[in-house]
Amino acid sequence: MDTERTLKLEIKKEDLKDLLLKIAKDYQKNVKIQGFRPGKAPLEIVKTKFAKEIEEDAIEEYVREKVLKEVEKENSKLASPIYLKEKKEKDDGFEIVVLYEVLPPFEVKGYESIKVEKRIKRASPDEVEKRIKKYQESVAELKDKEGGAKEGDFLVLKYNVSDISGRQLVKDKTESFKFTKENVPPDFYNELEGKKRGESFKIARNEEQGTLIYEGKVLSVKEVILPPLDDEFAKMFEMENMEEFRKKISEEINEDLQRESEEELENRILEELSKLNPVPVPRSYIEEEVRNIIARYGLREEEVKEMGEELIKVAEEKIRRRLLLDRLAEQLKVEVKKEEVDREIESLASIYRMNPQNLRRSLEERGAIKEVERSIKRRKAMEFLKSQVKMEVIIE
Repeated sequence: MDTERTLKLEIKKEDLKDLLLKIAKDYQKNVKIQGFRPGKAPLEIVKTKFAKEIEEDAIEEYVREKVLKEVEKENSKLASPIYLKEKKEKDDGFEIVVLYEVLPPFEVKGYESIKVEKRIKRASPDEVEKRIKKYQESVAELKDKEGGAKEGDFLVLKYNVSDISGRQLVKDKTESFKFTKENVPPDFYNELEGKKRGESFKIARNEEQGTLIYEGKVLSVKEVILPPLDDEFAKMFEMENMEEFRKKISEEINEDLQRESEEELENRILEELSKLNPVPVPRSYIEEEVRNIIARYGLREEEVKEMGEELIKVAEEKIRRRLLLDRLAEQLKVEVKKEEVDREIESLASIYRMNPQNLRRSLEERGAIKEVERSIKRRKAMEFLKSQVKMEVIIE
């Protein structure tokens, strides 16, 4: 079931007669010709002046109509622009060859046979304490210290970078960071440990561009002062006491773990569904998704090259899964009510911190309400799949 199509057309000039006239009249309304007011130039002058453009537009419209009829004939969906591969002019017309892609019809099958595990995790005491530690660090104080840098301190450095020839690559760069073994490369850690404010440092490192010399001084060493974990600390976050705070944190973690569990379950189901239904994905869909991934994650050109085929495979699989959910929703005749769209927009507005009416207006202007409806349909199709697969629940 291939997605690429080639269509060869023999177009007689007589076939274009009506289209040429229609398009010429459209041009007449909009083009500006010296000596005439807009829309008032004689049709024959417009035809002569824009003969080539009118002919190209007529051929393009004629070809599109023929392609859409072919797509409709095979019950497919046009999935790409129509590309002109060949165009030969003949005495009585044109010989045209065009390329395009379609999304062929398919049926989603086999979901009843899918077997998956659903893993459920619960917040451990250690996880609760780690998250409380993050809250504690978020309100910590920084105090200048005279002693040398040690694990957990906050450092500010100013340094230059040069190569072994002495050529300066970076000048007077200031950098601040938490001084921990997880956060600092080992050679930097060993050089900076014990350094006091105002002391110098120098490190030679072998990097991709060769040996680089980092040389500078410590501008400040600050000790991180954590508040005590008592009821007063809990009240900073609108909790009565530490017992209530720990309970709230445990609930937060369990909500996060539940979301992760559902995402993992859905990914497993879609992975198995994709194996059972390896529908071909139009190349134009994949290329667009690759562009979306690059923009979404801000991938640099070298990162894209490094990922290579893997990036294309990821994009293809993401699209395939969406197509399967879209088609399943069609098979199930899933409907979306106005109230559901309203709730979805309100939810999105909350996430983006927007006024719901303003968001709706923006979506309507961009013609994106259909995408909101499609998202709801996919979610409903996913819930149907969860109810149909054989699921083993494992509590960890």
